[in-house]
Amino acid sequence: MRVLIFTILLSLSMILVSCGSSGGSSGSSAREASISLNVDFEDARSTDTSFFVSNTEIDSVELTYTNNADSSGKMDITSAAEGGTIQLTQLTIDSTYIFTVKAFGTDGSEACSGTASIAIVPEIENEVDLECTFTD
Repeated sequence: MRVLIFTILLSLSMILVSCGSSGGSSGSSAREASISLNVDFEDARSTDTSFFVSNTEIDSVELTYTNNADSSGKMDITSAAEGGTIQLTQLTIDSTYIFTVKAFGTDGSEACSGTASIAIVPEIENEVDLECTFTD
């Protein structure tokens, strides 16, 4: 009899613990957001094997971002550059981010760059247009 009561109490406590932990995880995701970056390259074209900005063959494209507080990053977006849209997640809500894109030619020189900023707002689709323009 004691074993049966102990088993029932143990089962009930496990149910309560599992319910409590699922509520906690939803609170942390409410403080994070995602963004869709529309990256456009000035005078861009592609062939079967290469991607060009004007007459410069592009070797790599990098995206950096920061909110000057607790979140920053750097990504190689070369494979996504031709498609034009990059998704970023786990950004801090109520924070302004600065995004910078840079494309580098096969010789390592910077072919184009662009910067944009956006305030991340909850419960809307955050979207920013980022244009990579020629470097002087």
